[in-house]
Amino acid sequence: MNIISLVARKALPCHICFGLLVVLSICFPGRNHLKAIPGSIANDYNLVFEDDFNGNALDPMNWFIAEGPRKGAINVTDSVEVSGGYLTISTYTADNQPGNLNDVHHTGFVSSANRILHPFGYFEVRVRFDQGEVGAWHAFWLMPGGTTPNWGDNPDAETGAEIDIFEYRDAYKNDVDLSDSIHYGLHWNGYYGGRQKAENPVVYPPLTAPSLLDGQFHTYAVLRTPQKYEFYFDDVKLWETTEGVSHAYSNLLLTSEVSDPTVGGHYWFAGYAPDGGYGAKGASTNPKFTVDWVRVYNLDKSVSGQAPYGVNQIPGAIEAEDFDLGGKGVSYFDKNDSGPGSDTSYRAGESVDISSDLMAGNGHYVSDPTTNEWLEYTLDPSSAGVYSVLVDVARLQDATNNADNGIMLFYADGEELGQIRIDETGGWTSWHRQSLPFFANLSGNPVFTVRFENTRDVNFDCIHFDYLGNAYDMREAEDGITSLAIMNSDLASGGSYLSGFGSVGNTETLQLDNVEGFTNGGDVMMTVRYAWSQSNPNKSTGVKVKVNGAYLQANGADLLIPFTNTRSWNMYNNVSLILPSMVAGPNNTVVLESDGVSNQNIRLDSVIFTVEETISGGGEILVLEGEDPSNLLLGNTGNTAYIGYHNNAQNGAYVSGFNKSSAGVEWSNLNLSSGGAAQLTIHYANGSTNITKTLEVNGVAQDLVFPPTTAWNDFTGSIQTTIQLNGDGTDDIRLWRKHNTSGDAGNLRVDYIVVETTAAAATIDLTEEAEGHEFGQAITGTHATASGGAYVDRLNKSASGVEWTGLQAPADMQATLTVAYANGSGSDSLKMLVVNGVSQLVQFPVTSGWNDFSGTLTLPVDLVEGANTIRLWRDGAGIDALRVDYIQLAN
Repeated sequence: MNIISLVARKALPCHICFGLLVVLSICFPGRNHLKAIPGSIANDYNLVFEDDFNGNALDPMNWFIAEGPRKGAINVTDSVEVSGGYLTISTYTADNQPGNLNDVHHTGFVSSANRILHPFGYFEVRVRFDQGEVGAWHAFWLMPGGTTPNWGDNPDAETGAEIDIFEYRDAYKNDVDLSDSIHYGLHWNGYYGGRQKAENPVVYPPLTAPSLLDGQFHTYAVLRTPQKYEFYFDDVKLWETTEGVSHAYSNLLLTSEVSDPTVGGHYWFAGYAPDGGYGAKGASTNPKFTVDWVRVYNLDKSVSGQAPYGVNQIPGAIEAEDFDLGGKGVSYFDKNDSGPGSDTSYRAGESVDISSDLMAGNGHYVSDPTTNEWLEYTLDPSSAGVYSVLVDVARLQDATNNADNGIMLFYADGEELGQIRIDETGGWTSWHRQSLPFFANLSGNPVFTVRFENTRDVNFDCIHFDYLGNAYDMREAEDGITSLAIMNSDLASGGSYLSGFGSVGNTETLQLDNVEGFTNGGDVMMTVRYAWSQSNPNKSTGVKVKVNGAYLQANGADLLIPFTNTRSWNMYNNVSLILPSMVAGPNNTVVLESDGVSNQNIRLDSVIFTVEETISGGGEILVLEGEDPSNLLLGNTGNTAYIGYHNNAQNGAYVSGFNKSSAGVEWSNLNLSSGGAAQLTIHYANGSTNITKTLEVNGVAQDLVFPPTTAWNDFTGSIQTTIQLNGDGTDDIRLWRKHNTSGDAGNLRVDYIVVETTAAAATIDLTEEAEGHEFGQAITGTHATASGGAYVDRLNKSASGVEWTGLQAPADMQATLTVAYANGSGSDSLKMLVVNGVSQLVQFPVTSGWNDFSGTLTLPVDLVEGANTIRLWRDGAGIDALRVDYIQLAN
């Protein structure tokens, strides 16, 4: 069975999901998708990132909105709107103190900080400038994942540069109207002393209107290569430069900014904001631009040459020095500022610093990384599912190191898996294992990226991938029931952790409710990410586990979780154990409990529950959240269904407001390849009485009754119904208040739906001629009455016959084998039939003559998925002759 689940964030935050995480890309009806890459390079590049801004909110897997002061304005969420398939960023002035000059300008700053992109490729946006005003400018730009490092008197753009794909200003400079021009710019080596830049400040694109405020969408792009930049407008190259070439991974940014010296923004770029500001939100004087889509293309691996250095099969360990083939700018970036390392024999010809150590895996390790260097590894997961990822690192703390160094970040296919900090490990080759903040859901051949934010303060030895299962229930520790303090940290998976678990004199607990026992219950693996820094090697953690009221036991006593020393409160590890006798479904309570005697003070970050689920039937399961940004929230203008939030809901959110006229939620263009009958399960909460709503699937409507649950925050309600699907990517599911009468009044909270299809039965219809498959003394003869004009003869010779190999079956199955033959001997002919090593004697009745090939013998045979072998021959007995024409397999 192919299993597809849709989740909203990299941290695997849903309560139960299966298998591969796939983001559905659904086109907004009526959108005009222009050719998105110049034809001269299109054949060499593949689309790796796309956002069409469907739905009514930014996709949190792709973007976040930065807030706070910047230059002459404040970045606020309220300036960013997603609607009708577009992203709009507006700038307005909130008159906080009428009559004073310090009115505050509000604008928007959208970043892809949780998703980072390979430095070399084609980065493109389709934009319409709706309104411009002096003092404000709109931009699409790239920033390195860390910063633009300042190397003092030795400026170096390779480690990171700001890349302005466009900056637009509706202003005059030196009496020149800039409204029909765009600005291209590059900045590196920091922003103050020593800053370097290259720019083309006034570029006039080919227009049919007097300015870029022409009400039309245009595309703006940059092609980044290791040698140069090329800047494009509507697929026309307007500028190229070899200056400031960056090899750093980058974030995408869509922003508006303001220069206003009265509020601290003294930067003159687009003039200064008007004295009266830009008007209240929604005014016609608000500077505003609209984004249709953003797309990124990377060089195809067949062109770049990127390939695994070894097998890289996981679960298992991959050595740090076994990064991909392809060279600098393809599979790694090394600044070449610290030499080749102490060992130049391993990976000779590569510029990555590699050194030797007998205690390192494979005897080698990556040494002396510097800011924004990176390495890539193409993985080969033997099982698709959730992996725990850990790395072996070393660092020696000395007077030259500061607390901010030793940072490493990790990504799978560009999706961030979090960052770790490496503190003192006891020496530069004293290897210590750390776990990544996020568990990785991997399948196919994902590219795993390691990026450094330090200055030669880490040695890197190995990456470990531990398989946990294909079904999971992910929990942040701070979301459980506890009295412990919640502390913030960039090193924790959800940005925070529980502090001080298990202090002396207190019995601390962390209670997790509605934990999944999955389909069958029984054994479930629990993995805890934690930090525990202590110097006593004999110290016991004293933390017990209670499942549904009963403590786990070991050797006749309560089991204690075997936490180990992580050496620093900033360094984390994982511990896994089996929870037996779990109840099927989300019906378990798991409690971590300290004994009140041991002084642990453990930091708890996250807990994940996993199993290996086997789902029969060969169909598909599609899990769809109600609140997903790609969904359409239905209702009348200004009075639609809306998204609410509660920890009991899967993924922490749900859709509500079904009591409003025509309100509901719609899932469109479902990514399903199996049509026909399917089972739909709707998970919901209903704190009222029986509620009726209408379900429409591809226009076919049925009314459903949703029984009450115990409360509005009790999302254990579920109902099932059978639906008919197209299975061609056009399926549409709508749940809504259709009738707008008292019969379908009342609210409903919809959490998520599950669509489960049944695969069509595997079939086979295969015909193979006998000639060309003979062996021994058998020969090919010819006659017009035989199929294809030929047959195989002399099956009366010892150890002679016909053998067909490589007969492909789509699945294990029973099929009917038909053998077409002629037997003019006057008596039955006995032969041995062997199917995949299973033998049986079969008799072929006589036909009217040796050229009468109307004889057919049929019998059932068992086939295996993949290649099958059938042999028909004389094995000792069976001295009678037989002419074999062909065989057929069918079911």
